[in-house]
Amino acid sequence: MGKRVIGAVGAQLRNTLTSSSKEATRSQSPLPSPTKSPISRSIASTDDEHSPAPSTSIVGKGCGYPGCNKSMTPRNGGCVECSKCHKFVCNQHGRYKTGLTADGGYATIEQNSNLSLRRVCLECFSAKPDLSQGTQTKVHDLTRSFKSLRSSFQDSHELRRNKTQLRFIRLVNKDIEVTEKQDYWERDDEVAHCRVCGVTFSWWIRKHHCRLCGQIVCDDPEGNRQFCSLMAPVGLFVEKLPDLNYNDEVKQNLSKTISDNTRFRCCVKCKDDLLVNWKRNQQDVANDENAAVFDEYNTFILQKHHLNQLLASYAKESSPRISSRLALATKELEKLATRYRVVFFDDTNGKLTPKSSYNPQLVRNIYQSIILALEHSVTEFKRLSSIYQAAEEEKLELKKQQQREIEAQIPPASKLTKKEIRELREQLMVMNEQKFLVESMIKEYTKLRKFDELASLQVNSSELEATIKDLESQLGEFGF
Repeated sequence: MGKRVIGAVGAQLRNTLTSSSKEATRSQSPLPSPTKSPISRSIASTDDEHSPAPSTSIVGKGCGYPGCNKSMTPRNGGCVECSKCHKFVCNQHGRYKTGLTADGGYATIEQNSNLSLRRVCLECFSAKPDLSQGTQTKVHDLTRSFKSLRSSFQDSHELRRNKTQLRFIRLVNKDIEVTEKQDYWERDDEVAHCRVCGVTFSWWIRKHHCRLCGQIVCDDPEGNRQFCSLMAPVGLFVEKLPDLNYNDEVKQNLSKTISDNTRFRCCVKCKDDLLVNWKRNQQDVANDENAAVFDEYNTFILQKHHLNQLLASYAKESSPRISSRLALATKELEKLATRYRVVFFDDTNGKLTPKSSYNPQLVRNIYQSIILALEHSVTEFKRLSSIYQAAEEEKLELKKQQQREIEAQIPPASKLTKKEIRELREQLMVMNEQKFLVESMIKEYTKLRKFDELASLQVNSSELEATIKDLESQLGEFGF
């Protein structure tokens, strides 16, 4: 029994000494390169001194990165222990480095310069605050602030309009005098520039108070600042604003108030504030009246766009189909111009005048645009047609010339019958015999020096040659 105990203790001591010697040998051996995992070792060393040594039992197991089942063996590159989460992952997912603090947290940018980088897995590297925040889009929604600013601006503008209307009503009701100074007027010594145009007041540019808002503005009827303020007639404003809350006396004598020539100083801002609703109503009425004009204009725009497309196609290619479509579209535009002239114009003594129910300037401008587009399309169509027609005529003339050259090279086909051919051949034989006889006589008479009869024989010989040539041309390919 005692021997067994001593033997067990001895075996335990031997194992302890063996493991300590192995650890000492491992600590003295050089560290592997952080970029390449040694194939001879099954487990890659990490840069974290405080992390526990990986157990050899993980060799052959799958990678700890989610979705990666790569076996961590020396043949596959070994494994790496993450210094952040202490998971064992393959070399592909454990090649990333980052700075870590002593407590295992992520180091800031300032701390990275004083810390050594440690290898971590891809999951911990992607979870770095600076990396995740750097890839996020910074959105600063200003909609609410803009809405509040717009609401406050609209409220202040509406309040200004209401004040202007109330002061105008008091002015019409004669609750205040036009020439009487009010409490809301600005002080002359506090304002040195016009509230509208910003010009500096002087002896030549005088100060004037708007009777509705009390601001100091300039007045130069002959210059560039003539719209800063004006002497507005009360009756004109009452005519355009009959629905305001006037007193009973003004409402009963509304026509008299309208014809009143009393004027008051009004700046351009107050004028616009007073007439804003009237302008909107006038615009709505004008839009309703000119709806038919705009409908015709929309039709014209579509037709013009169609014409321009056809002209562009016709300029690229001469096609009878495109030419017919272009002619049809031009006729449609001409019909549109005729219909527009009949509907929106009155013919008085041969002169076209817009009808009173429509805006005359708008009607004239649209009609002028239609006529210009029609003239442009017709002129362009004629120009392209003339170019293509000249090209076609040139091609046709070239074909005719080539045909004539070919026909000139080909001999004409004979239209003689067999009987006529036989008769012409017989005549040709006779003529050749006669020519032979005449030539023989010419030679004989030349030897005998009978020059008196030689001239008549030569004439007969030339006549025979002409007759022979004529017969040969008639026979053509059927000659001898």
